[in-house]
Amino acid sequence: MSDNINEFQAPAWTLEDAYGSFTDERFLKRVDASRDIVDSLRMTLQEDCNEKNLTAHIEEYQKAFEIISSLESFWRCFSSMDTSNPDSAQTLSSIQAVKVKLENCAQILFKELAALDPSNTLWEDTRLRPWKFITEERRNSWREKIPPKERALLQQQALQDFYPLGTEFSKLQKRMQLTVTDSEGRNKTFNTSATVAALKGIPDKTLRETTFNALQEYMAKHAEEKADLLNKLHGFRLKEQQAAGVDILTPSFEQNRISRAAIESMLKAIESRVDQIRESVSLRAEILGSRKLACCDLMAPAPGSLTAVAETFSYPEGIRLVKEALSTVGEEYPKFIDMMLEKNWIEARLLPCKAGGAFYSRFNELHQTRVFSSYVGTIASVLQQAHELGHAWHYWILRDLPVIETEFPMTLTETSSTFNETVVKQYLIQKDPQAAVSMLWQELKSIANFLLNVPVRYDFECAFLKERLNGNVEVKTINELMEKAWRRWYGDSTEDIDQYLWAHKLHFYKTDQYIYNYPYAVGYLLSQGLMREKRLRGNSFLPFYKSMLRDTGRMTFDELVRKHLGLDPATQQFWDGCIDEALSHLTKFKSIVQTPTL
Repeated sequence: MSDNINEFQAPAWTLEDAYGSFTDERFLKRVDASRDIVDSLRMTLQEDCNEKNLTAHIEEYQKAFEIISSLESFWRCFSSMDTSNPDSAQTLSSIQAVKVKLENCAQILFKELAALDPSNTLWEDTRLRPWKFITEERRNSWREKIPPKERALLQQQALQDFYPLGTEFSKLQKRMQLTVTDSEGRNKTFNTSATVAALKGIPDKTLRETTFNALQEYMAKHAEEKADLLNKLHGFRLKEQQAAGVDILTPSFEQNRISRAAIESMLKAIESRVDQIRESVSLRAEILGSRKLACCDLMAPAPGSLTAVAETFSYPEGIRLVKEALSTVGEEYPKFIDMMLEKNWIEARLLPCKAGGAFYSRFNELHQTRVFSSYVGTIASVLQQAHELGHAWHYWILRDLPVIETEFPMTLTETSSTFNETVVKQYLIQKDPQAAVSMLWQELKSIANFLLNVPVRYDFECAFLKERLNGNVEVKTINELMEKAWRRWYGDSTEDIDQYLWAHKLHFYKTDQYIYNYPYAVGYLLSQGLMREKRLRGNSFLPFYKSMLRDTGRMTFDELVRKHLGLDPATQQFWDGCIDEALSHLTKFKSIVQTPTL
């Protein structure tokens, strides 16, 4: 990993064409504006909420929603550039206070909407029609089962005690400083961002190993703090679910707009092929000279003896590759990426205070999107750019729709992103046969990550929630739950386990998502099905694809698959077809690579 943050020529984004900063007059005015709109809406809803005023009230609600969601996204973008920002927590608290008030308005508003007969002519109004899907969804929501007074108390508690927990994880993470060593014996100090980047594909084996070991040691020392936070987060969620009388999975499945039958069928399909899937781990272990793969090597790049792909890419080189590959989907794709670069909407520099990981965000009010990452020049970094740009493009083609129809669930959010990754890998395989091994190696990493690591996280979180029903869960028990989940899916394919995955993975600590893991497997497998569609449809694929994506905010996952693919995700047959596509990369890898005999 370079100490020179400019070595890779990574782009910097601007937030100046949005709201500037937390202290910028534009930002503060929009916070005030959102508060004024919500307060006015609350008053009018209490005084005069009836059928004839519904359309006007919906328009006010939509206006407030656009502003608040934009401010919340801006908070994430601005805070991620400097995790030590002293104004971050207070700023988020101010936005969330208005957000809770808006949700109180929504309860009144959607109660009136739900009372409308489906045949009521009001639903023919173009301003109201987009809200029919979400109205039906909210009518049947698990939250509606909570008595109104208790719901109000829980919302107040969420504002005071629950939402602030989300920033607690960031505070704990920003304290992390790891001393690591590279293959030349040089010591380095890694923060969270550098640690994540190192474990996601740095070629230096020594650096990966010392980073992983240092991370495990650090998390072991701070496990009590993380366990306390995890117990508090899930304790509140269980309190909500018990008030509603629902099980631990219902809120997540509703949030992700996917049926329980679909998830159960997906997991059965994965488990029925788990021995084949584990080969994506064991084959890489053999090539790296071991019978089992070390956890620090789970995301390791292909060894130099196998690869014809450059070890590192400057950002211009990497993004040119992404654009070339995505032009096979449609010429408008590279034009979109050029626009993102020209508008300075991509942040990819290595900076000491940045948050770890990568994400996309969008400002609904401004019809703008942003991509955030820390680019380190590896092929994994190149694929990460394709991934996040897939998210951004997904929103971009929906930006003209009513804001409520751009709120697609995580199960569908992760489709366009993982599809982009696969397109880039397949493009390189076809363009340069000498690069095939490198790209197929990346495919093996994806198979293992989405079909083994994600189920581990899902199993662990479900098991933790069940334990949490009986009271706080101790670190010893948490570790046992993680080990059990790991061994169930990875089996004997790894020589160790990521014991503290539960402590360092942000996904377990999000306050806006219930069980934030299986959507990645869903999105990955659907993207594999889309690759098959791309081959079959040829030039007609892009119109089909865009049509499907434009439905992602107004249909459930199951409805979308049935309409556009003519298949039923509640059956194992659908998932088997997607897994077939994924495992075809494994078959091809085995056909062209001779693994050593150990």
